[in-house]
Amino acid sequence: MENIRVRAGRRAYEQIRAGGFALDCIGTYVGPAGGPRWLVASGFDLTLLEGGLLGRARPIWLVGASAGAWAGAGAPSPRPPSMTRSLATISVV
Repeated sequence: MENIRVRAGRRAYEQIRAGGFALDCIGTYVGPAGGPRWLVASGFDLTLLEGGLLGRARPIWLVGASAGAWAGAGAPSPRPPSMTRSLATISVV
């Protein structure tokens, strides 16, 4: 554990030190803009959507520009992973 580096704001860091990290504490999710960053982050986005891991305890703000906005656009649909994949296909073409 000595090799793990946590970079977080003061409150988030205190929460992590006190008892770990819970996805239900997330209030805002920012999708990256730009092709290469978004291509990497899209797998993370899909993992969160497929597991229903975001927005369980409270609504979250989805923020994104460019490609990040596409990722956020699929989240409120009835089938978020399918919609996000469809939007990714459209944006890549």
